[in-house]
Amino acid sequence: MKTIIAVFIAVIFLSTRNSFAKGDDKLYNNVIVNKEKQTVTTTICRGQDDMNLVPLTQHVLKNDIAGKPLERISYKWDARKKRWIVVQKYTYEYHNNGHLA
Repeated sequence: MKTIIAVFIAVIFLSTRNSFAKGDDKLYNNVIVNKEKQTVTTTICRGQDDMNLVPLTQHVLKNDIAGKPLERISYKWDARKKRWIVVQKYTYEYHNNGHLA
């Protein structure tokens, strides 16, 4: 499961890297793992230093106790409204045998 999360984060990071970078701006990646809520939140920001960052995208992966993904939500930052806007949502369901429905 850790490998899947790492690959997911790398894909998101690489896919946003070229489309959002401007001039001398760098992309910053922040990953927060909440074991109580079984979530992994990845936030990607742009900036010239690590002090003045502008949020770009956020991805939240919710897992069950066994580590299987239950939900993945992607957000885009709306600078005018100063809030996250949902752009994609995937919900995963499983059969009784544990296979993806």
